[in-house]
Amino acid sequence: MVNRMPKGLVGTLVLVIIIALLSNPLLVHGNSVGELLAIYLPGLAKDEALYIASLLNTTDYGVSQVTPLPPYDYNLFMYGFLTGELYVYDKIPLNESHVLLQGAPYLWLEVLDQDLLNAIWGNVSLINIPMINPANHSNSLNPFYNTFAKKLNPFIATIRINESIEWIELNTSVTVVVENEKVKILLNYYNISLSIDQSLKSSNEVKISVNETKGVEPGDYYIKFYMVSKNETHITIFFPGTISSKGWLSAPLGEVTGTLPLWFLYQEWFGDELDSEALAWWFNESLKAFEKVLNTTLSRSNLHVHIIYNPYLLFTEKMSFRLNSTELRLRVCESVARVISAFLERNPNSLLILINPFQITGHPLISPPGVRLMPGVYNVTGNLTNLYEYLSSLGGINYTLLNKGIEQYFIVNTPELEGVGNGLIFYTPATFLTERNIESIHVSNLVHYLFSLSTYYNPSIGGLIDLLNLKNSVISGLNATINELQSRINELNVTVSNLREELSTCQSINANLSTRILMVEEELKKAEELRTQAYVFITTGLIGLVIIALGLSFIVGRNFFSKQRS
Repeated sequence: MVNRMPKGLVGTLVLVIIIALLSNPLLVHGNSVGELLAIYLPGLAKDEALYIASLLNTTDYGVSQVTPLPPYDYNLFMYGFLTGELYVYDKIPLNESHVLLQGAPYLWLEVLDQDLLNAIWGNVSLINIPMINPANHSNSLNPFYNTFAKKLNPFIATIRINESIEWIELNTSVTVVVENEKVKILLNYYNISLSIDQSLKSSNEVKISVNETKGVEPGDYYIKFYMVSKNETHITIFFPGTISSKGWLSAPLGEVTGTLPLWFLYQEWFGDELDSEALAWWFNESLKAFEKVLNTTLSRSNLHVHIIYNPYLLFTEKMSFRLNSTELRLRVCESVARVISAFLERNPNSLLILINPFQITGHPLISPPGVRLMPGVYNVTGNLTNLYEYLSSLGGINYTLLNKGIEQYFIVNTPELEGVGNGLIFYTPATFLTERNIESIHVSNLVHYLFSLSTYYNPSIGGLIDLLNLKNSVISGLNATINELQSRINELNVTVSNLREELSTCQSINANLSTRILMVEEELKKAEELRTQAYVFITTGLIGLVIIALGLSFIVGRNFFSKQRS
């Protein structure tokens, strides 16, 4: 049985560990580097890491293998290095922005203790981390924060030349005209005109300051269009989507200008309604926008440790059915190299780390009974008999059976059976890990190392102690509640004891009544036997009387006829 530690106690222990780390300068300042840039890049392969190294024009690097640990989920890995919690089975990731907890969907940033995260990570720049509330952090950005209200959705529209359609989100009509062989798009409410370069098929970029609309929150939005097709009567235009320039960054970071069709604005209909050329244009615009977000944030940050989440290698899988996956992945690697190069120009003596905790290599090779919650974790409640039969048919398999309350989980410790391979960590300079002779790292050690980055440049001990005191006060309140509940339990135990005594008396009475019932049942049985005998006697007697009566009638009748003859 594995008991879960109370949430408040987990947070307190984490704070105690951090404060202990801060008191040891050897742990905190073990590496003499200027700044540290860690990029969490799920899906990164070794040859792609080497390609990035070649683009950086460096041979001073190392690559170590990472051994995976269940659950094999990229979002939970992120959760692990932010909180220090590794073995998480009660949170089922739905996507980058949402998680299923106790059967209900939540935003990731709703299920994490933001005060604790701010105390731990307050001196670290957290870029594109979906679990962080940028309004509660001094130097972070999360494009999922408020994005559902601060975004313009992508759309495609075919418009007759010199006629209009309504753009409801912006409360304006959109008119397309052709003047001197040039295509213009008019946003009539804002008195804005965009021109499309017919050779590039894309328009210029304009800023729209929204004060009040029907479908989007006020803010500054940068927009541009792509011309999908044109004939003598109609023009088909494509808007790639965008988010507001601010509202999802910490206040000191300001805003990011430009059209921002980030990866999560991709929609399934793109593949059906856009040709390959238009789809490739959108991907390039999205990647370029993300690169701008990273460069803007890194250049404005006054902190020394930066952690970035880059989802674009994973995202290429969604577009690989129409575009060449290898080419898309190379573009992502080139974008990563450009961001790193710009960072190193400003901070030449920096440590760079690229991280991929595991690689998806295929589909699961096993299908145990139960519900697959996430890769490597199955809920097998009520299916243990079937599970053991299934396992016996497979032979040897490395697994863990975990009990949490009434739930039972089957944990697959062999990643290959779940279609998962080893991950990697790429680092430069090479002395970062090679001095330690580390060729392979367990993912648990990697998570703990990333978690320790929060202490690398001494967050405020005073702030941590204040939060520790707050946590202690919360725990004191919980202790009072526990004492009250314990008193109530004691009262209930007394009640249970009394009820047991009453039950004992009732059981004694019940035994006496049962004996009497048996006696009555025995008497009833005898009475029923007597009644049966009586029925038999009466029936037999009646038959005898009838026979006697018939016999007498025969004798009397014969005598009567004899007398009459004489």
